[in-house]
Amino acid sequence: MKFIGKKCPVCEKPFEEDDDIVVCPKCGAPYHRDCYAVRGKCIFPELHKNGETWKSPDAEPEQPESSEDTITCSACGFKNSKDSIVCEHCGEFLNTNEKEESEKSKRVIFGHFSTDQTDDDADGEDGYDNMYSLPPGIRIGSVFPQIKPDEDFDGVSAAELIKCIGQNALYYLPIFQRIRDYNTSRFNFAAFIFGGGWYLYRKQYLKGILISLLTIVLNAVQVLVSYYLSGDLWIQASKAIGTGSSLEFFSCVRWIAENYGLTNTVIALLPYLLSAVSWVVIIVCGFTANRGYYNFMLKKVRRIKKQNSDLSEKEMLEKLKETGGVNNGLAFMLIACQLILTVASMFINTTG
Repeated sequence: MKFIGKKCPVCEKPFEEDDDIVVCPKCGAPYHRDCYAVRGKCIFPELHKNGETWKSPDAEPEQPESSEDTITCSACGFKNSKDSIVCEHCGEFLNTNEKEESEKSKRVIFGHFSTDQTDDDADGEDGYDNMYSLPPGIRIGSVFPQIKPDEDFDGVSAAELIKCIGQNALYYLPIFQRIRDYNTSRFNFAAFIFGGGWYLYRKQYLKGILISLLTIVLNAVQVLVSYYLSGDLWIQASKAIGTGSSLEFFSCVRWIAENYGLTNTVIALLPYLLSAVSWVVIIVCGFTANRGYYNFMLKKVRRIKKQNSDLSEKEMLEKLKETGGVNNGLAFMLIACQLILTVASMFINTTG
């Protein structure tokens, strides 16, 4: 990648091989994806106004000097060698025929927005791409700089995955690429925070139901044990030991064990043990969610393709879009139930 070693204009940290890089489609300035998301736009409006291209402050890219031996990119103005197919600076097609074919493919497969696109080609109203929530003028190629529509993911194309993922495909596809190429993933904070609700939202119903039931059962048992069994033990122990000691918890446990025996000590500690198990469950969800979702999506796409083998490519993509996506209602309902139980548990532990 030609940006390796050059500095991101926002954070000024050099780009590394595994960095997720996006490129401004107007001036060609590279950014870390997170840095671009923070600013929300390119920080070089003067280049856009003057029709100039971004140049690295520490090194300028080499360009052929003879105009006869160059092809100027219509997107960013960079001069490429005459044998180039795509711009070495922004990745735009230089050949008109190939560019038109690429744009046509992107519109069919990605719901791609371009400034010359007609209303019939656009997925969203006013040229706004509903699937990716990309504003007008932002090209899919600049958001997915390293992923092609026909790129293979264990027998499933990137286009098929994107259509089936639907909401937030911009986040998941680079992660799927990392899992495929390097067998590494990243922590999923949505799965960590929402647990089974996230799985249901992503239509992984079996996992979602099992994890949600486990979480609800753990929270419900914790509430019941705290309210009916362990609460009185802790109140008596606190009165006997007194408050203010940094070792009050351990002193209370010792007092309960000495006065009520091992069984009641276990009952007193049970809410804490159940809470620890709940934490383990959601932490495991956070670490395994992306990899599990990747395998789930591959199986789902293969199954849909097998069941609808008579469909054309365009019809298949529409089928994947229709069958895939997310389930908002069910996920929000489960999350609300879990929040109610969590708040109830906190209230009982505080007042009990």
